[in-house]
Amino acid sequence: MNDIQSFIQKNLLTDSGKLKAPHIVKKDVFDEFMSMIDPQYLNKAFSEIVYLYWMNIDPSRCSFCSKERKFNRFSSGYAKTCGNKECKYADRTAWNKGLTKETSEIVKNQGKAVSKKKRGRELTSAEREVINSNREKIKGVKHSKERIDKVKKTCLERYGVESVLKKDEVREKGRGVNREKYGTDYYTQSEHFKKRSSEIVEKSRKTLKERTGFEYPSQTDEAKQKAHEKRKENGTYVESKEEKEAYRLLIKKFKVVRRQWSDDRYPFACDFYIEDIDTFIECNFHWTHGQEPFDSKNPYHLQELKELKSKGDYEDIAADVWSISDPLKVETARQSGANLLCFYTLRELELWASSFPDRDRIDLPSDLKYEFDEELALREIKNLREKGADYNSNIYGTEAINYFQQEVFYAKEKELWESSLDLRERLYQNRMAYTQAPSNILHRDLLKGFRNSGIYKGFSHFSPRWAKAFESEFRPTRVYDPFGGWGHRMLGFLNSYYIYNDLNSLACENVKKIAKFYEIDNVEFHNEDATLFTPRKDYDAIFTCPPYFNLEDYAVNLVLDYKLWLEWWQRVVDASFTNKDSCNTFAFVIHESLQDDMEKAIPGKKIKEVEVGSKKGNHFYESRKNGEMLLIYQKD
Repeated sequence: MNDIQSFIQKNLLTDSGKLKAPHIVKKDVFDEFMSMIDPQYLNKAFSEIVYLYWMNIDPSRCSFCSKERKFNRFSSGYAKTCGNKECKYADRTAWNKGLTKETSEIVKNQGKAVSKKKRGRELTSAEREVINSNREKIKGVKHSKERIDKVKKTCLERYGVESVLKKDEVREKGRGVNREKYGTDYYTQSEHFKKRSSEIVEKSRKTLKERTGFEYPSQTDEAKQKAHEKRKENGTYVESKEEKEAYRLLIKKFKVVRRQWSDDRYPFACDFYIEDIDTFIECNFHWTHGQEPFDSKNPYHLQELKELKSKGDYEDIAADVWSISDPLKVETARQSGANLLCFYTLRELELWASSFPDRDRIDLPSDLKYEFDEELALREIKNLREKGADYNSNIYGTEAINYFQQEVFYAKEKELWESSLDLRERLYQNRMAYTQAPSNILHRDLLKGFRNSGIYKGFSHFSPRWAKAFESEFRPTRVYDPFGGWGHRMLGFLNSYYIYNDLNSLACENVKKIAKFYEIDNVEFHNEDATLFTPRKDYDAIFTCPPYFNLEDYAVNLVLDYKLWLEWWQRVVDASFTNKDSCNTFAFVIHESLQDDMEKAIPGKKIKEVEVGSKKGNHFYESRKNGEMLLIYQKD
């Protein structure tokens, strides 16, 4: 410490190290200090001068324009830039990632408007427009793919998962804080939340309305379009018995009948669109459509409308459908020249359709061959190798399995297709109804369509990501899978030695082909009875998904009596786990309805139980009352 620093410490700083205000410093001390400094600093503020000598540095220069950097205060020193707007924004991370100067202005203006709003001041129409119009642009910067990938990569390197919030320790810590603060695992379960819920909902509605003009997210055009496309893709639009009958009738008369269809002429999702005669059809069978077209000049209609609006919320909605929505559709079609037909009873539609002759049969192939998307399969394995996974992951990585296992996996679907011309046409029409490109329907779409259309559910997939999540958490050296099945779990254990076994010889041979295609060499294959077979090599963990008794169909016949089936399961556990000294961990995925009985066969202590898959579904591909559970046991 030099003389001037000693002077500063003794006379200009408080005991806690803060700078004294100039008016507190005695005049003679102030004059003495000013006489000690370099004259070139006389034009600077007192705090900056003291900071320069205390830190024993020269004034800092901006790395962008070389001007002196802006001085903030004694406690924090210099800013990162000179304070010039361009230099200030150039220093921001977003700018360095390619944010343009124009977008930087968007970010700045957005911040000003939001800040003003938070201070309770009324926004001008221009400021409100800034918030609404730039929201998505700013969201794009914050949620850019590069930024998201970098965050995921960092989390994977540090914690082994793509998001720190997926770590069990972090989740448990959060639940612990909630229990301490609110007495429940989750804040939404607490009495505090229940008391404030109405206030929160009202605030959410108000905020959303300011942003979008709607009170609920589902009311936005974007949400409606997304829901519409997803329902069309999955074939999950709710339909009445009469609508199902109408569809069966129409496909007998016409070759191309699309469902929930819209175009520029008729931008509403109509019940049916018949491409053969370019006609839109609305089945207004439900009472909310009034049982006949609304006539604003009909006094009986006006009286009925008045009565509907006076009854309740649902009747009020029905009144709007009858008097506003339906007439709007008719008028839109009239103005665009679209041919629209509205039927108010199934009988009306039957009489109209009877004027058309039954169509000729559609020329369809006699057998189906799943087309292999090799590029998709390679993308999937790359993703499985490079990215993290967790037990909540959805089904992923099935392209190679669909192709190489098609003779077994889709055996029943192919048999049904070949055995019935009527079924072929029904499935083809179903896929035509829900695709945007009916002329490009592939065999793969038809094979998958058996499940989506509800004709036949068939076999189910297992997510390799669940296996990878187990591998990441427990780090096994060798893993044995007594029910290797289609090969999903092999794709999850890419960093461990995997011992595959399955009683189905054809499935086993096909998994070998998958391993060869992906150049997976850390695997060995067996085609044995799991109740009698124990691999010779030592392995430290078992990870499998046994048959779900009679909940699914299987390519190999199993025991049909439940008691005998549980005894069979006990023999599997004994052969693979109980009598194998090297194996300490037993993990299996099972349907929740079978859990209690199957757990009794496992020796040791249960260390983990987690529901796999998303809340919306599991590897059955559909929402179920009972989910699928991953149970992990370790020997005592």
